[in-house]
Amino acid sequence: MEKVTRRKVLKWGAAGLLAGTGIGVVESGMVLTERTLHLPRWKADGFRIAHMSDAHASNAGQLAAARQAVRWAVAAKPDLFVFTGDFLNHGTAEALGNIETAFEELHELRCPCLAVLGNHDYWPGGPGEIASRVGKTRLRLLVNEATDLGEVRVVGLDDALGGSPDYGKVRSDAPSNLVLLHEPDFAARLPAPAGLVLSGHSHGGEICLPGGLPLYTPNGSRRYRSGYYPDAPTPVYVNRGSGTLGPGRVYCPPEVAILTLRGV
Repeated sequence: MEKVTRRKVLKWGAAGLLAGTGIGVVESGMVLTERTLHLPRWKADGFRIAHMSDAHASNAGQLAAARQAVRWAVAAKPDLFVFTGDFLNHGTAEALGNIETAFEELHELRCPCLAVLGNHDYWPGGPGEIASRVGKTRLRLLVNEATDLGEVRVVGLDDALGGSPDYGKVRSDAPSNLVLLHEPDFAARLPAPAGLVLSGHSHGGEICLPGGLPLYTPNGSRRYRSGYYPDAPTPVYVNRGSGTLGPGRVYCPPEVAILTLRGV
C-alpha cells in the first residue's frame, strides 16, 4: 500500500474542499509559458531556453504529459533545452524505460540538451540506473559539473536533498552564468551571484487558491515556489513541472517554459 504522507493529506483534503465548495477548478491541461527575463548579470542577449522539470514519468499519464512538454520545447527551437530534475517517481524496470520514451523527440533539436537530478531520482535506491537511462537520450546529465556554450556557462548542481551539491562550481568569472538546481531555495547557498538559477521541485504547489497562491510546497521550495523571482540574490525561475503527484491541480496547471534572456 502506498504510504500516505502529510503532504498528500493536505493536498487531497484541499482539493476535496475546493471542489466541494465550487471555488476550485481541477486543471490538467499543460500551458506554454513564454517570458522574457531581464538579468543584471547576463551578456548573451537574446539567448532562448526551453525549460522543463519534474516529469515523474513512472505511469502512462505522466509519460504522456512529459512527451507533450518535450514536443512543445522542440517546436520552440531554443538555443538550449534544460530539464531540472525528477525524471521518475519510482524506479521500477518499466518506469526506467519511460525515460528514453519521454525524451526521444529531443533528437530533433540541434541545440545542447542538459539536465540535473532531483530528489525523487535518489529515492528509488540511487541515481545510477536513472543516469544510465538518461545517457541513452540526447540529454547530458550534469552532476556538479560546468559546461561552456560560447559565452554562456551552465553549471548543473547535484540535488540538494538527496545528493551533495558543490556550490563552489558556480564562479563569477563567466559573462553569463546559468545554474541548474532542482530545489530553488538552495540558490541562497551560491557563493557568488550568478545570472539565473533554473529550478523545479515545487510543482507550483499543485493545489492553489485563485491567483495561483499555493497551500503547500515541499521543503526546498518554501521561499521560491513558482515563476520568476527577479529580486533574489541570483534571479530564480521555478518551473511548475509537467508531472502531477496529487489527485489533480487546482489553479496550477503544469507547464513548459520558453525563456528569452536579456541583459540590462
